[in-house]
Amino acid sequence: IERGAFLAKAARGDFGESVREWDERGFWCEGAAAVNTRKLLPAVRARLEARGLFRRERWDAGAPELRHAVVVDCTGRGVLANPLFGWIPWRLSKGELLTVKTRGLPQSVILNDGRWVMPMDEGQACVGATHEPEFVSEDASPAARSTLEDAARALLPGDYAVTGHEVGIRVGTPDREPVAGRHPEVPAVGVLSGLGNKGILSAPALARQWMNHLSEGVPIAPAQSAARFRFQRG
Repeated sequence: IERGAFLAKAARGDFGESVREWDERGFWCEGAAAVNTRKLLPAVRARLEARGLFRRERWDAGAPELRHAVVVDCTGRGVLANPLFGWIPWRLSKGELLTVKTRGLPQSVILNDGRWVMPMDEGQACVGATHEPEFVSEDASPAARSTLEDAARALLPGDYAVTGHEVGIRVGTPDREPVAGRHPEVPAVGVLSGLGNKGILSAPALARQWMNHLSEGVPIAPAQSAARFRFQRG
């Protein structure tokens, strides 16, 4: 399925100059990048705080005291505890990844073959990620570790040692599109959530949609709008 989708996109020229060669084993994507959110987010927050554009306040979604023109819930998994958006059919998925110490992995190359390996600082790499939509425990699982170690052995050029095992819970939707927009009965409260496992790619565009909506009244795109789900009072 993935091979067929790739060939169709290549035939249409969807990849532009980023993909120039491929064979039966796969393809190279030039100019790809990774975003280190653990460094980026604190740095952005510190910059905004220094400019007086960020402050901490507490807001109770269960008993909202609307001191602002609009409050947008961007709390990720926290949206599940927001009674105003309980009518949206959120879908959860458990994901796990490993951090490994290794040698010989080029710092400029991200490998992907069903699972992926992403170089990090100081000879370390991340190996990920699993997808478990039906899960009982949120703890790190031996089964996921075994799956990821199989990927590490297949993709890494040499030996490795596991130095970390992390678990995250993704919030998604049935149609795999994120959710943005105002509450239908409380328009002063909005949402931006359901980004699934593509949050790094979709969050900036969704934030831009919210900015355009607030500053110019531009409607949220129908494919991402909360209005695509049938509203039911809690």
